[in-house]
Amino acid sequence: MDEDNNIDDEDINDGIFGKNGAIELIGDRYYRNDFYSKIKSKPSRQILQIMSEELDDWVSRAYIKKEFKGKDSTMDTAIKNLCDKKIIISKEGERGTYRLQQRAFAVWIKYYTKDETAV
Repeated sequence: MDEDNNIDDEDINDGIFGKNGAIELIGDRYYRNDFYSKIKSKPSRQILQIMSEELDDWVSRAYIKKEFKGKDSTMDTAIKNLCDKKIIISKEGERGTYRLQQRAFAVWIKYYTKDETAV
């Protein structure tokens, strides 16, 4: 991404987050299929987008519920499906707490997917 033979913070940020940057390319190669093909429902994608705001930190069901636009039963079904597909994981010994498996997946979702919260 460097154009002046001087690598600075802007070049680094562009190389990571810019158009055709590292996160976009990695996401397109490794995450796009999980997000758009394995996950057919908008509510599931909405949950991933909610969770991506916290990157790969643990997120409570209450936090998801606060941000989720839809019925509780729809949210519960979507969370179960995401867990069953191992796209999110449950915190061992703590019911109702989940996280995305990889920070890079969360960053890709946050910056490179369309908004599913307008369901």
